[in-house]
Amino acid sequence: MNSSNFRPQSPQITSSVTVDMPRGPVHIPGSCPVCHATSWTGTYSCLAWFLCFFCFWNCGLCCCLCMRQKKCTKCGFTVG
Repeated sequence: MNSSNFRPQSPQITSSVTVDMPRGPVHIPGSCPVCHATSWTGTYSCLAWFLCFFCFWNCGLCCCLCMRQKKCTKCGFTVG
């Protein structure tokens, strides 16, 4: 046997991972938590309009956008 052709065999390592995915309804980000519809309408409160007009424009506009109320068009659920 020629010693130059002899190579030690490296051990073969194999691994497997099993991931159990939950079954059931999938919640889409931005959808209604009640009926899972993705269509919304947005309204602004009177206080938001007041701050937008009577505060400095940039600060008032930011307040107005932060105080927006979203309403689901399918079930009427209100966020904000």
